[in-house]
Amino acid sequence: ITNCKIMKTDRLETRFRHGSAFFAGLALLLLSVPVVRAAAPVEIHAFPNPDFLPAGLVQGANGNFYGTMQQTGPVGYGAVYQVAPNGGITVLIEFGGTNGADPKSRLTIGTDGNSYGVTLSGGANGFGTVVQLAPSGMLTTLIHFNNANGASPFGELVQSTDGNFYGTTQYGGSGNNGTVYGNVWGAATLV
Repeated sequence: ITNCKIMKTDRLETRFRHGSAFFAGLALLLLSVPVVRAAAPVEIHAFPNPDFLPAGLVQGANGNFYGTMQQTGPVGYGAVYQVAPNGGITVLIEFGGTNGADPKSRLTIGTDGNSYGVTLSGGANGFGTVVQLAPSGMLTTLIHFNNANGASPFGELVQSTDGNFYGTTQYGGSGNNGTVYGNVWGAATLV
């Protein structure tokens, strides 16, 4: 910026004798900024059936991605799968109903290295489950919802700074309008 004069009055002011010089400098600066073009997405894996309805992915410490999908598996109750960065996909768990069914939410990777998720239905009572998937591939059903403690858990679990997990259900609870629950595994504790 040329021909700039700073004058002291009640307050400090900057005055430009030639405003056009300022705007010319600004235009030159903007023209020198590199243009970043958005890259086209690259397909890593294509699902064979549009009914699988995959939920969002999370990335594990091993670099692989993990997700859930509905309406797949031998009985159509959904699955947990792993996708390697090179596109290889492995189905880790297929839900069978008693361990949960219809996973619609993405997984949460806990600070303990396990993945946690919910199924909208299935379980011992048919009202949904909270599940834990160990890095070894072992699935443990932690909560079987019973309508009194909630029904149809939906949305991903959140791990708080105290190490506990929290989530919500669409239905169940005292007014059958849904619940917020915390993780006392074996029974959902309403919060």
